Amino acid sequence: MKRFFLLAILLSFGLLSPPAFAEDPKDAQEAAVLEARRQQIHDLVMIRLNNALDLTPAQSEQISQVLRKFRKEKIEDRNKIRQLTLKLREVSNSGDDAQIQSLIQQISATRAEIDKVDDRMFSEAKKHLNTRQQAQFIFVMEEIRKEVQAVKRGGQLPGGGTVNTLQGGSGKSPGKGY
Repeated sequence: MKRFFLLAILLSFGLLSPPAFAEDPKDAQEAAVLEARRQQIHDLVMIRLNNALDLTPAQSEQISQVLRKFRKEKIEDRNKIRQLTLKLREVSNSGDDAQIQSLIQQISATRAEIDKVDDRMFSEAKKHLNTRQQAQFIFVMEEIRKEVQAVKRGGQLPGGGTVNTLQGGSGKSPGKGY
């Protein structure tokens, strides 16, 4: 039920619409809107973490600071992947295998950097959590990642149901655990 609740809120506020995922705003107004959406998403993630991990107010503030600290790095890396992928699309039919291979390697290396950022984030977060909370942190963050990916792709949600269902469509109703 908690996962459904988070997704329903994100969708109802339009927080999982394409502009919410845009990482490269075109002007100051768009940047302000994007930052407000990121803050709303951050707040919802923190609500979910607070509920699942039963965080104290001090732990909640510490974890919030950790997530914010690493957000900028992840945004920069996602922007880099987006730009490299666009370039790869442009040259993929050019026949320049060396350039294509170079772009593929750069994308892979940047994805590995995102994984390293996630590892550093968890290493810092776990300093503020007991063992049970550390395990729950891993579970919740992975659930959120999968749910956001499913919504971004407009596909099947983990555990059943579709994005259509959450938006009032006629897909399969969410399964147990939502």
